[in-house]
Parts: sequence; structure tokens; C-alpha cells
Amino acid sequence: MQKPIRSLGPEDFEKLVTTSGICIRVSSVLPEMVVAVFKCHSSYLVKYDRKQCNAEISAFVTNGTVEEPTFCTRCQSHRSFLLNHAKCVFSSKQLVKIQESHETIPEGESPQTFLAYLRDELIHALKAGDTVSLTGIYRALPNRKNFRQSTLRAVFKACIDVISFRKTPRPTQQVSTRSGRVYSPSFVARARALSEHPDVYELLTKAFAPRIFEYSDVKKGLLCQLFGCRQNVDAQSGSTLRSRGELHVLLCGDPSTAKSQLLQYVHRIAPRGVYVVGRGTTCAGLTASLTRDPETNDFVLESGAVILSDGGVCCIDEFDKMDDGSRVILHEVMEQQQVSFAKAGIVCTLNCATAILASANPIKSKYDATKTIVDNINMPVSLLSRFDLIYLVLDICNPDMDRRIAYHICDMYAENRKRSPEQNIEVSDIDEQFLKQYISLAKDVCNPELAENCEPLLIQTYLQLRGHGAGGSVLGTPRQLDSLMRIASALARMKLQQRVTEVEIVEAERLLKAATYATLTDPLTGKIDFEQLHSGINESARVRALLLTCDEVYSAPGTTAVNQQGRGSKH
Repeated sequence: MQKPIRSLGPEDFEKLVTTSGICIRVSSVLPEMVVAVFKCHSSYLVKYDRKQCNAEISAFVTNGTVEEPTFCTRCQSHRSFLLNHAKCVFSSKQLVKIQESHETIPEGESPQTFLAYLRDELIHALKAGDTVSLTGIYRALPNRKNFRQSTLRAVFKACIDVISFRKTPRPTQQVSTRSGRVYSPSFVARARALSEHPDVYELLTKAFAPRIFEYSDVKKGLLCQLFGCRQNVDAQSGSTLRSRGELHVLLCGDPSTAKSQLLQYVHRIAPRGVYVVGRGTTCAGLTASLTRDPETNDFVLESGAVILSDGGVCCIDEFDKMDDGSRVILHEVMEQQQVSFAKAGIVCTLNCATAILASANPIKSKYDATKTIVDNINMPVSLLSRFDLIYLVLDICNPDMDRRIAYHICDMYAENRKRSPEQNIEVSDIDEQFLKQYISLAKDVCNPELAENCEPLLIQTYLQLRGHGAGGSVLGTPRQLDSLMRIASALARMKLQQRVTEVEIVEAERLLKAATYATLTDPLTGKIDFEQLHSGINESARVRALLLTCDEVYSAPGTTAVNQQGRGSKH
């Protein structure tokens, strides 16, 4: 019987049910007693000799309870049995906490959770963030006021004894991949045809968030984030190197420019996506919170947003309104792809290979073009420099563009919606579900490597970036070289290629410059100034500060100033 979580009730107790949700916590493996063996420790007389009884009685454990024997038939003793742990039969049990999927939560309601028990061969099969469909017996367990007393509460807690489960979504039949996912031959044929199309980038960009007009470079950058990059593998040892393979993207700009809509769309099509809002998000909500296990009463970690989105995208809206204490933890997440936790005696490091997609509004609501991006948004430069792509999404008054946007919006509300002339048949065939499966297929079957003949081009591109700074500052750093390679690998995955060619490197350079030139341009000099991501001020401000310092030094009493003829004079 398939039922949603919030529809399960007392009428379903001791029945076989099927429900689905997202796994948000997995406990450690607990030993559960299946058969209890009791041994009599009394003695009895045999011809004036006292002999130990040692009689054993076995009893099955039912619903967590076992009936202790009270009378020994051998020695006729009462209440002489003690539990013999060495001969008891145990099985492995694991407690998982399941939460409703975002799609099934009614409007205005908070998500509900329930407990499920995995046993024996099912343990270690789930991890936090998995979307699963569970089948098992729906049971009611008593709540004890005190584990040392036999008193029970009148209110019971519900759980599911899992018999089987499957991870969802599960594509249909045939064509298996390294991850274990399978795809239908018809879908693979469509995907191959799309990857071989000469305008595959343009088709994917137009199919991405079709309700949002224009923003082609922004959409392409978000697609690169979804497709991701390969993990570096050591050729000698075969182990995965600690190198970030996820792209981080920041959308910054004026209100009502569809930033939140882009985040919502990425959240829907990402293989593992979590959407949070900065103002109501805490450090524990992002990483992990500490709760008590109802079985052992010990402290356990409950996964937060970045851990639940491991292998996917964590979308953070209103990023500028997040507390500084909550944003500090993202420094480690965005670069080392891990979270270090030390609290209540629990010291551990949790992996979170998560791509961060954030949106931020300017401090004064409207973006000030006369100021730098550091002055416009409330964000430390140490965090800002960790984003691979920073896009300015501005509301610029342009009559021609405003007219096209108005036609696009009216077309969506029209009774008989007409296809835009820019939207051809091939684009309309790429729906949201196909795009989601296409991304999963690309990440499963493609692990692009840099072709040997492309290394000189990549190096030359990086050297050119190093020399495009303003006033002696540099535009590119080794971090930007990694970003360039990650973008190129993602572009190769869009074509289902196993090699990164010159075409991908050139396009990656264009995307990086398109994002960087707009955000890091000095408003006074018009030059690219990458130094502001490290110091927080642009070249013009640095020059003004230097001139002000020189003026203060040379105007002080007893200093020597250089006159126009180059001679020194004493004040």
C-alpha cells in the first residue's frame, strides 16, 4: 500500500506499507538481540552434595521485549535465571530518519519525519541525502519515561521495520553506468544525438530555465556548475586526490532580476539539490546539528544543507543577509570540500563535495556602478574569492530589451501560447526531465581529461590572464587556473566527450572573462582590477590612500618635501 508519510496513521499499524522520502540521518550499527539465552545460577542437593544447576532456556525477542523465565524445572528454583550474553543471538540494526520530499509537502506546512530500522544485509546501504522508497511493517513502539523502570507512556512512537527499499528516481531499464544507474536505449540515443549537435551549447542554454528571458552566459555558467568537473586521480596509487571538482557561482545584482528563479530551477534539476534562505539559516543548519539518539540516548550528528547536497548543488538565496558566523563555515566547505566538527565529545570530519550557488543583493538594494562589487555587497573578500564565476545581474533600462521582456512575459500568460521564433523544435524537445537525466548521464559516463596538445593553449591563456591586471596587479591566480580547467571539463561533459579540446578551453576563457570583466572592472579607470578580491579595495582607492598618506607625511613639521625643481626644502 503506497502512502505518503503524513497519511500514515494508527489504522496502518502492523500492516505492510510503502512510503518515500529523503534520508536525513543514519545512526551507527547497533546490536539487537534476537534470541535470548537464560542460565540458572541456582544449586541443588545430589546425595548430600550441592551441585550447580546451569540449566539454559532460550526465548525469542518479540517487538523489543522478551519474557524472562521465572521457574527452573530442573532445580525447582524461582527467579534464578540470569541472561547469558555469550550465547545470545544478535543481529545488526541501523536507525535512519526519513523526511518528506520537498515535492510532497503541502503549501504552508513543515516537513514531517519518521524513523525506520534497517537490519542485517540492509545496513550501510543508505546515507544522508538519498531519496528512497521504503517498504516495511508500520509499527508502534512504546515510549519509556525511564529506561530503568517498566512504566510506559500512553503515547507511542511510530516506525517502519524496513523489508526492502530502492533509491529514487530510478531510470528505466538497460544501459547501466558506473554509478549503478540505468538508462533506456531510447534516451541514450536522444542524448547522443544532442551531444553531437554542432550547437549543443546553444540548445542546452535555451532549454535551461526557458521562462527566464536572455541571460545566456549566466545560464551557461549554471549549466557548467550542474555538469561539474572530474576528480583528479593519482595514476600511480589510483587514489582520488584532494582537489575540488565543483564550481561555485555567485549571482549579484538588483532585485527582481530572476536570481531566485534561477536558484529554484537549479534546485529542481540538480541530482541532489537543497535550497535554503540565508536569513533563516544557521551554522548548524548548513553543516550538522547535534541531537540525541532515541535508541541509545547518545549524541549523534544530523546532517545539514551542505552535507545533504553532497554530490549536488546547495542553493543559498539572500546570501548577503546570512550571519557572519554562519558564513565562516563555508570557507572550508568551498575549498576543502569537507566540514570539521568538534562538539560534545564528537570530533570528526564530514565530506561534502557540494557546489555552492548563491545570490546576493546590494547593500542599498540598487547596485551602484560607481563602486566596486566588494563595496556593493555585504560579504568578506576571503569568501568572495572562492567563487569561480561571479555574475552581475543588473536591471538596466533599455527600451528595446524592456519590450522584448514584456512580450516574453505576456506570451507565457497568453491563452494559446505561441512558440518564440528563437525556440525551435529541437529546443522544445529538451524538457526539464530530459535535461536532468542528461546531466546524470554525462556525470556517469564522462570523466574528461586534458588532451596533451591543449596544454600549451591552457598555459598561454593563464599567462594572458596574469598580465591583464591594472596598475601592475594580476587578473589571474592559480585559483583562476583551476576554475578555467573546471569550466572546460564541464563544457566537455555537455558534449559527452572524454577529452578537453581547444574549443572548450577557448569557451571557458570567454565565460570566465565575461563574468570577471563585469564584476572586477574599476569604475573610475575602466581597467580590470583583480586585486580588489584580495584587499577589498580597487586601484583607484589604493592610489587615493597612497596620495593621502604621502600628503600627511610631507605636510608634517620637520619633513622634507620635494619642490617642482626637484630641490628639498625644510618646513
